Amino acid sequence: MEMVTIGLELLRPHPMNSNEMGKDRLAKLARNIKVSGRYPPLIVRPLEGEYQILDGHHRVQALRQLKHAGARCVVWDVSDEQALLLLATLNRLEGVDQPRKRAALLAELERLAGGMEGLLARLPEGRKQWESLMKFSGPPPAPTAPRAMEELPQAVHFFLLPAQRRELDAALRAVGGDRESALMELVRHAGAGGLERGAYGSGGDPVRIGEGERSRDGEETVGPSVQADHRRHPERPA
Repeated sequence: MEMVTIGLELLRPHPMNSNEMGKDRLAKLARNIKVSGRYPPLIVRPLEGEYQILDGHHRVQALRQLKHAGARCVVWDVSDEQALLLLATLNRLEGVDQPRKRAALLAELERLAGGMEGLLARLPEGRKQWESLMKFSGPPPAPTAPRAMEELPQAVHFFLLPAQRRELDAALRAVGGDRESALMELVRHAGAGGLERGAYGSGGDPVRIGEGERSRDGEETVGPSVQADHRRHPERPA
């Protein structure tokens, strides 16, 4: 495979290129090229007296930022269809980092470089990503026994009419706290008959069961009404 240097003025982007890079990452790419002086050669094809880029659009942008005159290229003489296929695959057929291995790589790089500060300007990761990955740099945690089904949260689904939903929401607000705990408080008091006697919410207002809501013609439209009685009582039951 022969590599040649081609002037940047002769390199043209492919109009169908879909791969884009943000300014921050492009700046890191340019920084890497500037510090190391190395970059993978571009892949181009001859086209109408110039060269069309198939792989390396961002490298060309970085080289232009650095005021380079030319770029190292590999020239492939391919058809339009082959060019599109290469454009669609060269920037896409790649692996995915395994977090623990990536963390080990970065930790070793940090050790050799004497710190991460100078590396952050050149690596794809930002500071927060770096710190998150470092949590994986040690040995993996020992496996733990799975929790019993009785210890795992269970999803509960039921359907209410809009009026019933508003009624339930009002009762949960009267009890106070998070919705799950408030609902269980209502269930416990209902099971013990507490709602009929007046179960107190976190705000000191008793929560009671009414006779339900009725429509204009007198028919009951929802079930027993759980309501917040806002009359203050001098004492709350222990």
